[in-house]
Formats: sequence, C-alpha cells, structure tokens
Amino acid sequence: MTKKEIIYAKKQRDNISLLKIHKMLASDLLFFYTTYILFLLNVRNLQMSNIVLAGALYGIFKVICQVPSVMIIEKLGYKASIIIGDSLLVISIILIIFSTNPIILYLAYLFMGMGYPIKDNAEESMLLYSIPNTDKKSEVFAKTLGKSLSRFFIVATISAAVSGFLFKLNPYVPLILCASAFALSLRIAFMLHPLDQDDKKKVETEDEFIKKKNKYFKELGLGFKYIFSSKRLIALFGFVAIFYSSIQVMNNYEIEYLNFLNVSPELIGIVYGATQLMSSFGSHYAERVHRKFKNRTLTIIGVLFGLTIFVAGLLYKFNINYYLIVLFVVFLYMIRYLCMSFYYVLIKKYMSNFAGKKILSKIYSAYAIVCGTSSFLMGLVATVIVKNNDMAIAFTLFGAISLIGIMIMLTFMRSRIGLKADDYNKLDINFTEFKLKNELKSKEAVYDE
Repeated sequence: MTKKEIIYAKKQRDNISLLKIHKMLASDLLFFYTTYILFLLNVRNLQMSNIVLAGALYGIFKVICQVPSVMIIEKLGYKASIIIGDSLLVISIILIIFSTNPIILYLAYLFMGMGYPIKDNAEESMLLYSIPNTDKKSEVFAKTLGKSLSRFFIVATISAAVSGFLFKLNPYVPLILCASAFALSLRIAFMLHPLDQDDKKKVETEDEFIKKKNKYFKELGLGFKYIFSSKRLIALFGFVAIFYSSIQVMNNYEIEYLNFLNVSPELIGIVYGATQLMSSFGSHYAERVHRKFKNRTLTIIGVLFGLTIFVAGLLYKFNINYYLIVLFVVFLYMIRYLCMSFYYVLIKKYMSNFAGKKILSKIYSAYAIVCGTSSFLMGLVATVIVKNNDMAIAFTLFGAISLIGIMIMLTFMRSRIGLKADDYNKLDINFTEFKLKNELKSKEAVYDE
C-alpha cells in the first residue's frame, strides 16, 4: 500500500468508529417517545388527533425533502450533510418544546422531515464508502449497522427507563436531553474525515453540478422504472409501505394507549425501556434469524407484528383482571419491538442483496419516498380513527387494517423474496443489463421515427 492508501484506510477506520457512535446517538429520538405525548397533551394542551396528524405530515415532509436532500449531499458531501441534518434535528426538538399550538408542532416536524433524510442518506452512504471493497462488503455493512443499532437500543433502553421519572420531576427535562443527544452527535459529525467523494464535490463548478443534477434525475427516473419492472422489488416495497407506516402510527398510539390504561409515566418509561432492550436483542440476532428462517423471515415478522397490535387493543374489551390486561399488553409490545428490530436490520440487506452500486442509491431513495408517502396516508387513516374512537377501539381497528394489509402483501411476495440469486430473472436483479436494454429500446424508437 502507498502512503496515500494507508492514510485513506485510516480515515475509513476512524469514520466507521465515529459513525457507530453517531448512529448510537442519532438513529432515533432518545428520551423522546416515552413522554412527548404526555408533554404535548398535558403541558401544551394539544389534542391527540393533532399529534397523530403531525406524525402523518412528517411522512410527507420526508418525501418532499428526499430529492433536495440528495442534491445537498451531492453538492456538499457526506460530512457537511450530516452536520446540516443534525442541526435541523436539534432545531426540531426545540420547536416541539415550544409547541403552544398545532402550527408550531407541524413546523417542528417539517424541520425533522428535512433533517432525517439528509442525515440518514449521508450517514449510511458514508458508512458504506468507509468499508473497504471486498466480496463481503454487504455482509460487513449489515453487521456494522446491526451492531450500531444494537448499541443505540441499549442507550434508548436506559433513556426510556429514566425519562418517565424525569418527566415526573420536570416535564421539560426529557425533551431537553433529547436535543442534547443530537447536539452531541453534531459535535461528532464535525470530527468525521471527508472521503474522496466529498473532495470531488468541493471542486465542482456550477455547470458541473447542474449536469450532475440532471444526470441524477435521469438516473432516478430510470431507477424507478427498473424498480417497477421488478416484481421482486414491487413486492418488497409493498411490504415496506404497510409495515413501516404501521410502525410510525404505533409511535404515537402506543404511549397514549398505556396512558389510557392508567399506567403512570414512571412505569411507561420502564415499559418503553424494556421494549428498547428487546429491540437491542433483536438487532443483534437479526442475521441469525434470517439464516434460520430464510425466505419465511418476513412472513413470520409481518404476521406477528400485525397480530400484536390487533390483540393488544382487543384485550381491553375482555372481562379479565386489569393487571393481567396491562401485563399482556406489555408482553405484546415486547414481541412487536422484536419484530421491528428484525425488520430494520434485514430490510436494507434484502434491498442490497442483488442491487449493484449504480442502482442501490436509487433504491434507497425510492425506499425513503415509499416510507414517507405510506406513513402520510396511513397517518391520515389513524387520525380519523383516533378522533372518533377511544384508544382501545383505535388500537383494535388499526391493528386489523395493518394485519390485513400485511397478509395481502405477504401473499403477493410469496416466491419473490428470499430466493437464491440464480432463481431470479436476470433483469429482475441486474440494473446494468436493464439499463442497456432500456437504452437499446430508446435507440430503436428513435431509429423507427
């Protein structure tokens, strides 16, 4: 290795270490989910329907900001983009703290919808480029991602367990700590080393950037065309739409349901901490679960996930002991979070299994757009449900919708996900061949004219 290669390899190793810590702090909102519903309802006197609608708007904000976020990353590079993303997230939490009316809350989610696409796209791309090019790069990426998420869930467990007690002392403290966690991740972002890709972006002229932007949109269009021509990816994205949007709705429903069951903030914190511990366990063993169940993995995860929501809501209507109801609901929460942790680790692996470097970024962009759009639509449904029903009925109705949707997509996915590479149609997994075929068709069309 030359001296330049040795220095670059060290930068890659340093970045991997820093990004692991960064992802541990900023993968999601620490100190947040346990108490923010209680804060907005009891301190800011907002309605539950306002909060669920804000979650739905967050989904569409992410979609709107998806393409601009890619342009920002293309123009400024990974490091600068992560810094911008972290800064926007700090601002969003500060706005939530001062959400005295729904408009400020929606504005907070707009900043969050801007921050996360920039941060997530830049963070994962930088992590991928920081891993040396080997035959096992995809496996190393999934393993590194799994370890980072596992560590995040450990931190999230601790933060969730104490946030209920902190809320009791002062309802502002958990949200202030949430903003502080993002501020710390922002400090770590400044310590990252720019990679070759970042250096290239810095010397681009305006004309070069415009050409690159036009090329990006052309490639993105071709990427979507490829996705819609692949039954494998249509099946996978259909499952993502139902599963991910259900997760986002549950982020709002689950805490209020415990509050509806008269569980104290301190116990809610402990329960949520236990779910994060279960998520950490699931993230660590996701690869092992995939190896055991193979192409049945998503079926098992999907059905269990939908059932846990439906049954948890239904339990309230049973004439059984109150403490047994709470105990069963908590148990179902734990199973649901286990399914979620498997999903978060494995879904990226499934998307990248047969997708080359040229199409992978387009698939990730499409993934974000599908997640955001489906979250918005499902969030609107959830808003209508919670506005006209108590939380037990809302939980049951939404659980039924989620389970039916997942079952429909799993039926369509049968024999399309989890196959060996040789079992797929070549154009179903090879973007280069698809691109060549598409260009050939375009040339033939021009010739015919």
